[in-house]
Amino acid sequence: MILLPDTPTTTLSPAALRRWILLFVITVGFMARMATFQAPLLDHHSWRQADGATIARNFYREGLSPLRPAIDGRGDATDGTVATGLELHALIFAAVSRLTGYSDMVGRVVSALCFPASALLLWSFCRSRYGEDPALIAVFVYSLGLPLVVYAERSVWNEPVLLLLSMASLASAESYSVSPRPLRLLALVASLSLLGAVKPQWLIMLAPVWALWFERHGWRFLARWETWLVAVAACATAGAFLWNMHEVAQRTQLTFGAADKLFQWEDMTGHYVFVIARRMVRDIFGPVGVAALIVGLVTLVKQGRRAEIAAVFSCLVYLIVVSHGNRRHDYYQLALVPAGMMAIPAGILAIARWARQRLPETWTVQRVTVTLSWMMLLSCFIRSVSFHSWYEIDQEKLRFCSLLRPQLAPGELVVFADYTSPDVMYCLDRRGWLHQGPPMTVEQVGHRRDSGADVLVMPMSSAEALAGVGQPIARTNDWLAVRLGQ
Repeated sequence: MILLPDTPTTTLSPAALRRWILLFVITVGFMARMATFQAPLLDHHSWRQADGATIARNFYREGLSPLRPAIDGRGDATDGTVATGLELHALIFAAVSRLTGYSDMVGRVVSALCFPASALLLWSFCRSRYGEDPALIAVFVYSLGLPLVVYAERSVWNEPVLLLLSMASLASAESYSVSPRPLRLLALVASLSLLGAVKPQWLIMLAPVWALWFERHGWRFLARWETWLVAVAACATAGAFLWNMHEVAQRTQLTFGAADKLFQWEDMTGHYVFVIARRMVRDIFGPVGVAALIVGLVTLVKQGRRAEIAAVFSCLVYLIVVSHGNRRHDYYQLALVPAGMMAIPAGILAIARWARQRLPETWTVQRVTVTLSWMMLLSCFIRSVSFHSWYEIDQEKLRFCSLLRPQLAPGELVVFADYTSPDVMYCLDRRGWLHQGPPMTVEQVGHRRDSGADVLVMPMSSAEALAGVGQPIARTNDWLAVRLGQ
């Protein structure tokens, strides 16, 4: 079955028409991601985006050293190197900024530009494995039907690059299995190794890669040198960066955490399953997408496809092994998207064929498929503009930054009381302390002042407990800044 007729009704051949539709869909998807590229980094997950943007800004100012990602929440220390993986997005952001000048907009554009490459790689993989029509459906769904993906691929963090590398892994593994060529193997090794360096848990992509080769070679794939090359290279790279993280954490005591995101028994509850399922239906794939994912997986299993089974199984393992990170953060579930994109097109086509037999004759398979795709687009739009939209900017923080920034002299250090997100610190472009633990006391403020802090920033909820520690210099409904006395 094909969505477009073999006999052309226009001057374009079916193949050419598919290419024009592909170009149109990717263009609209890119425009959707670029629509908010001028937005400040004070929207959903502002803390996570501020971390990435801070590292990029310090790369830009202090040098493009991938082993020395630095944050501003370093207190009065000169070395702000933080224990984290390869901050690849920040490196690209900083490198481009060397040509354009530093701006938040550059980071958003870098993220958005990852999307066309990811979409084309997905097209390449699905076209080779399933055919052109499923590939077209996959690109449409990926471009416009996945709410959190659309949001993530215009945000300043590593996730757009991780999705790109995942699609590159699938496309290069599929193309190498069809026609082994050195460059395709090199692309696979590079993409998997970079995945391991940026975020080791995304190496769940090894499962579908190995399964693709198992389909072609059977158990003999274990005797092939390429099988072990990609695995050893990816795991060795991940191990090297994990060791570097350990060394940095010992030296600077600055870390984003790693083991704290892994398995915890208290996560193994019905509520955890409910949280993940709700995000799958609401944020990641949407209700139609989840239904198509389930039907598609069943369909592909009946067809004897092993890579899709391996991809879904690796996702289940990921949800268990990285349970705490998945429970706390919705963006952790973006690692499930590549597996979803392997099954959803088959599910949409299977549902369309089933519905065709039960609907009036005017409802062709093509019409049902288009309707299901449109429903995914609509659900994505509704989720994106719904109450508490991810795209909403915290206007209070933005106003507070605009009031306080002119009051700060170059080099002044800022301490934040009872607030651990780096978003306001990034907005102010100052270094200092983010107070961790119980509510800050007047005595602790004095210690920070003695360590070199010049300004105290606090939520208004802390103002009464810390009254009298300094002279107010900026105030909004939610925030207060005071200059600390000597």
